[in-house]
This record gives sequence, structure tokens and C-alpha cells, in this order.
Amino acid sequence: MAISNKTAFLLLSYGAPETRGDLLPFLQNVTGGRISGERLREAVTHYERLEDETGVLSPLPADCRRLLVSLKTELAAVIPSDNFFFATLFWKPTLVDAITQMSQRGIERCVVFITTVFDTPSNRGRYISAIDGACKTVRENVNAKLNVPIFDILPPLYDKKLYWKSAAECLIEMFTQIQSALDYDPIIESTQTLIMFSVHSLPLHEADKSGYLDQLKSTCGNIMRYTVPNDYIETDFVHPIYSPTDWRVIYQSRGGRPTEKWLETDLPNELKTIRDTGCYHRIIFVPLGFFCENMEIAYDLDRIASEHCHTLGMSCDRVKTVSTSKTILRLVREMAESVVS
Repeated sequence: MAISNKTAFLLLSYGAPETRGDLLPFLQNVTGGRISGERLREAVTHYERLEDETGVLSPLPADCRRLLVSLKTELAAVIPSDNFFFATLFWKPTLVDAITQMSQRGIERCVVFITTVFDTPSNRGRYISAIDGACKTVRENVNAKLNVPIFDILPPLYDKKLYWKSAAECLIEMFTQIQSALDYDPIIESTQTLIMFSVHSLPLHEADKSGYLDQLKSTCGNIMRYTVPNDYIETDFVHPIYSPTDWRVIYQSRGGRPTEKWLETDLPNELKTIRDTGCYHRIIFVPLGFFCENMEIAYDLDRIASEHCHTLGMSCDRVKTVSTSKTILRLVREMAESVVS
């Protein structure tokens, strides 16, 4: 495949602050100034706790930088290495910055990978709208003589076999780690483990119109099919004996007005109910709704959910995101190749 110097690649992410001085401006960008006072301060304390305990406000910036380096290597035969750009929806570098740079360098076409999984207005639609808005800003306010590139946005991931496989690989890696530490029959242990796929909450009206629940059900079901030995699915990894099969979806990161109806999970009560049934003593959290490591995972799952589990006397583990998966890199490359060719 011939490589064109006029073709670029854009990794587009949510964005996150890296200093405490950036916290309030970032949160104001995210909320559009609609939230203030106690709710805004609560969000600030989440970031501050994370920095106090880990040294960073959010793992997202570093994960995106690592991902961009990996994509440059994976796509070396498709996109020139100097033509990779990174932009964020709510922080820096901005889309306007990235598109301006592309236009100044004469980039004519840009392949865009958005770090979201599902196809809803909130998960994906606002990124696409932001690209359109940034292009308009560059044309009207930066330099009317600049020609912005044509943007080829790669499709969502949730219905792709290689995405299911990559998520299953991350789960199986966790299964293998747990199995190696078990002192008793992993087959019995498997029946006492519950997998919780954690996804982003949405307003009920948006979830209904976008088919979000159907997307979740299909995606989780297909991922689980890859985690157990199966005559119908070809895999190249070894399945451990410890392979739990029970799962459910939980929702996190609720936003919006308190009076608005959203998909929600009351996790403390959910976990207590699970413990009281006596059926499960281990929870495995899978951050399915999040492509990269971020503050919401690190705070909501690694800290709050984990603390609830331990208080209830249950073991818990958290699967890493698919952003580190070689299979995901292959999927992005194959999608990019189909666009560029």
C-alpha cells in the first residue's frame, strides 16, 4: 500500500487535567458551566484523592500518549509517522489546534479514531459534532484560506469481533492471575464469581432512542462467548480452568440534573444484595464502557467499588481496559487500511 504524505491519523479522546490548576477549567469545559458549588467541589475531590494516592490526577493522558506511540508503530505501513495527531474533546490539545496544524501542513485527508466503544449521541455523537464545529472554527476564525482535511471517522467498536476478542483476552488474563493464586478447586471457584460489566450511564430517553441496551447486551454476550472454550469461535489463546460465566451490567458516572431519569445502579445496595444471596464471594469488574484508563475507572471502581466489596467481605478484581491490547491495535489498523485503500 502506497503511503500518502497528505493523509493523517487523529486520536481523539475525552481529555483530562494534569495539574490541579487545570482542574476547575477542565470541569467547567465538561459541564458547560451548568454545575457549580457542591457538585463541582465533589468532582474536584475525586481527582485530588487520586493524585494524593497515585501521583496523577488521571491516568488518561499517559494512557493516550502510550496508545498514540503504539498506533504509530502498528500503522507504519498506512500513515506517515509525522502525520499522527492527538486532540481532546474537553482539554488540550484541542480539536481546533490539531485541525489548524493539519491544514497548515497541507493534510488533505485524516483518519479519526475516537476512544469510545458504543454508538450513542453522548458516547460518539458529540465527538463527531465537535469535529464539525472545530472545522467551522478553523475556516471562520483562524484562517479562511486554510483548507481543512476530509475526515474519515472509523466506525464504533462494540459490534466488531476483534473488539470482543480483545476484551475477552483482558478477562482471560485476569482469570489466569486469579487461578494461579487459588488454593482450591477453580471449577467450584468459577461458580462463585460474578462479572460486572461497568458502562457509562445515559439518560433513559437517549438509551431508548439509540438502542444502547441492545448494544450492551450483544457486546457482553459476545465477549463472554470468547472467554470459554467454544467449537464455534476460533481463538489463539489458552482458556484457564477458572472461567466464570455469570455476568451483569452496572452503570456508573451519572450526570445531568438530579430530576432527570438516567440508567443507574445503586452499587452499594447491589453488592450487598449479591453478598446476601450467598451465591458469589468474588466480583470481577470490567470497565467495558471505557476504552482507556481514566479517572472514572480509577476512582469509581478501583477505590469506591473495591472498598464496598471489602467491607462486605467479598473479593474483587478489576480488568484492565482494552487500550493495551495488541488485538485492538490490529483492529484499528484494519479499519484504517480499509478507509485509506
